Amino acid sequence: MAARDLAKYILPRRVYEHLRWERQLIGCSGFGAKSLEKTYRSILHEIDAKALDRLRTQVRSDYERDPKSAAKYPDHAFWLRSAIVQAARAGLHAGPSRRILDLGCGPGYFLAVCRHFGHEALGIDIPENFFSDIERLVYDQMFYAHRCKKQSLLIRPYEALAVDGTFDLISAFLVCFNNHKRSDEWSRAEWEFFLDDALSHLRPGGRLYLGLNNNAARYGAMTWYDAPTKTLFSERGNVKGSTVVVERPA
Repeated sequence: MAARDLAKYILPRRVYEHLRWERQLIGCSGFGAKSLEKTYRSILHEIDAKALDRLRTQVRSDYERDPKSAAKYPDHAFWLRSAIVQAARAGLHAGPSRRILDLGCGPGYFLAVCRHFGHEALGIDIPENFFSDIERLVYDQMFYAHRCKKQSLLIRPYEALAVDGTFDLISAFLVCFNNHKRSDEWSRAEWEFFLDDALSHLRPGGRLYLGLNNNAARYGAMTWYDAPTKTLFSERGNVKGSTVVVERPA
């Protein structure tokens, strides 16, 4: 058994959870597990947390049938903390107010966190007719609870993003718009078009921050990409595992 798994059984749950989040925040200057908890409690007062709790009860049977479905998202204890970690790792907990575009915004936690940190954030996701019934129910109610708005947009290969203005950060976590785990999952060519287009929507010095999904069944030990795609990401920016950061020159 790995040391991390062993710790889960040996340590009190509260201590284990603290260490787990602290580990994820390594490298986030001035923002550790205590800051995470303080931020979490503050955001709960800014959103309608009771509505999320009611929704969680409403979709409990859906979650029990399929724990991987959208019925998992009302669990703000986990997903809101995860979004705070994402924002902190992107450096959004410090510095000036930024204009942010979040691709594939899902249940909207990241948008709520960006707003808490003083940023202007626009979320986009696929049109509702592409959602399953449980996704439509959960996402609609969660956006209402978060008091956030989003724009419907289908991201297709070799098509420019139909968004107005420029941004300081374009983020995309657990990326699925690249036809993840489909036979036509994006290769280097599709990604190269996307990177060029995304950078055109960034202000000088702005960043594109991608969190890729695992597809070890296709890519083996490389997990998130094939060799040509990783080479592209490395040529254009910084790659660390599933995370790809590309900056537009100032």
